[in-house]
Amino acid sequence: KMAITCRSDLYLRICQSLDDKECSDFRSYVKNRDLVPARDLQHLSPNEILLKLEHKRMLKTGDLLLLEDLLKKIGREDLAEAAMQIAAKERKVTRLGGDSEDKSTDSFDGEVP
Repeated sequence: KMAITCRSDLYLRICQSLDDKECSDFRSYVKNRDLVPARDLQHLSPNEILLKLEHKRMLKTGDLLLLEDLLKKIGREDLAEAAMQIAAKERKVTRLGGDSEDKSTDSFDGEVP
């Protein structure tokens, strides 16, 4: 059993472990909540859907509540728990200053002090 140590490991585990029904249910929940355009969904793997949600800033660093919720809805408490642990780890790294993902774009307001 592969240890889930980061978000990309989590996404890979989700892709590898969802069966066809779980994938279908996952897509349905994403579609029903209008998270990704319906026309895109059928052709996307769960991993591609997650990357789209990340790109739309719905899965931010340290905040995977949406993913936890989706996984719980398809009955994958194990993966929801892993998502919760990864989010906690990301928050800890961010607090320690080890992650600059969200800091660079919001820090300069155009005025020099």
